[in-house]
Amino acid sequence: MEKIVTINLTGMLKKPTSKRGRVAIELLRAGVAKETRKAPGRIVIDNAINSLVFANMKNPARRVRVKIVTDEKNVYVLPPEKELKREQKEEKKEAKEKAEKKEIKGAEAKGKDTAKAEEEKQVLPKPKFEQKKMEEAGKK
Repeated sequence: MEKIVTINLTGMLKKPTSKRGRVAIELLRAGVAKETRKAPGRIVIDNAINSLVFANMKNPARRVRVKIVTDEKNVYVLPPEKELKREQKEEKKEAKEKAEKKEIKGAEAKGKDTAKAEEEKQVLPKPKFEQKKMEEAGKK
């Protein structure tokens, strides 16, 4: 769902000039949360909107016109003329999954089990200071 709304940020004028930029972003999140009835933690603000607010940090715009795009998980806040690029994110996820499958298949072709291949990925060498501690503990 997409809609274009104007969010009022005049509440930031009650704060000192050094905090107005941060408070304006908080008010923007609260306004979008109220408009969409979603938790403020799931709101993703586009860099263009962020730079618009922080361009004049001590005296940000009093009202901001934004496009709100809701997803199953997140709410995206964009400039009114910008479109959300969902396809690119999905293609990246699919490419990662394919690469992981190829790695596992490559390990199977070499004669290793998938479980062993996954264990090899997860096992990391210990840092040197921990190795020294282990050696000292073994000597005592």
